[in-house]
Amino acid sequence: MPDLVTVIVEHHPDGSLAAGFIGEGRLPPDSGGYEDMDALVSAVDRSVIEFYRSSPSDTTVPIGFQYAWYPWGDDTKALKIAGGPEEFLLFEIRQSIGGYEAWLPSDAAISTVSLRLADLPAAISKVAFERWPALVGRTMPGMLHWNRELTDVGFRDLPIAGSS
Repeated sequence: MPDLVTVIVEHHPDGSLAAGFIGEGRLPPDSGGYEDMDALVSAVDRSVIEFYRSSPSDTTVPIGFQYAWYPWGDDTKALKIAGGPEEFLLFEIRQSIGGYEAWLPSDAAISTVSLRLADLPAAISKVAFERWPALVGRTMPGMLHWNRELTDVGFRDLPIAGSS
């Protein structure tokens, strides 16, 4: 069993999403054709639970799952704009009451909540554009990261180091 599985979220030209799995050991099959991030996570959760629970190996040890989601593409020039961010922005996601929250750990003022995962990129962009108006009209130089683990009772979010 892997200790950590990374789920890379790919955006296809038709607007659909796909999930690719990276890690050591047995991995679920890659899958695609999801209409949005909520559908992808729901399907991945179901398939991962089925995949690992059907394994003859010990499933009592949690398996880390981290989602790497790049909803804005790759605009490296955005980091060189005067008045823009100086480093690639790594937003954290966690489930919250009634939905999800996303924030920039290096700047707690850049945060938002949303009922759906699919709405987080637009919501966090709005807050980031207020902080860095020079980014308006460009793609966000960043990604969304979600750290979870699969336990014997299902998925749970992992706390951020240094937080309670």
